[in-house]
Amino acid sequence: MTTTVEVLATAFKDAGTPFIVGHPGGESVELMEAARRRQMRFLLRKQEVAGAMLASTWGELTGSPGICLSTRGPGAANMVNGVAHAFLDRSPLIAITDSYSRPTYEIGLRQRINQLAIYEPIVKWSTTIDAKTVRQQVRRAMRTATGEPPGPVHFELPQSETTREAGEYIAEPLLVPNRIRPGPDRSDLKPALDALRRSRRPIVLAGLGVFWSNASPELVAFAERIGAPVLTTSKCKGAIPEEAARRLHHRRRDREKPGERG
Repeated sequence: MTTTVEVLATAFKDAGTPFIVGHPGGESVELMEAARRRQMRFLLRKQEVAGAMLASTWGELTGSPGICLSTRGPGAANMVNGVAHAFLDRSPLIAITDSYSRPTYEIGLRQRINQLAIYEPIVKWSTTIDAKTVRQQVRRAMRTATGEPPGPVHFELPQSETTREAGEYIAEPLLVPNRIRPGPDRSDLKPALDALRRSRRPIVLAGLGVFWSNASPELVAFAERIGAPVLTTSKCKGAIPEEAARRLHHRRRDREKPGERG
């Protein structure tokens, strides 16, 4: 029998993330054990927001979703700032919050909070894990977290679902599918090319899409071809290697007339 937490831990490991980080509660012990059996580490943080930021940084650097978790109620609320960080910085992240089972949630009073509503504005998708559909849920989560623009996904993990037998999924698709990136049709580029031909001093403004498309060499070649200075957004720093930046600077100065230099 394969349990819900075993499906989750296997998916996280297969996606390329070797650890879970956060502040655990009673409902997450089974997930931590399933991860340990798959040689995944658990990194304990003093508070949930720090764990979410650490996990989102892993996602940003590697492209594999970082995994963070928190206890229910106050712990879930405290992790919000870290998840918001991933949302605003466009980092792939799966944030897991412990939860009461549904019957207990409906009649309980202690640490009872609508966690799905809290996370809804700052995640790309939020769902309550169900053993019958966990295989589908984790695949959708991986696609959503890593799809452009990347961002966080929220799992609410009820106590009643952790060790239940996971439902089967016939003809499982790839966990993280290969994406086809077709090039633009040349006719679609005509307005931009016409504007470039008319421009006297074009400037290139580069953003995160350069990194998502692994297009740094093409960006450098484009800037050198048109002799334009390059500005980058704060998250795109490093898209122009230092040597290329110096080369662009010297070429631009060589093209300027002596009287035009400030």
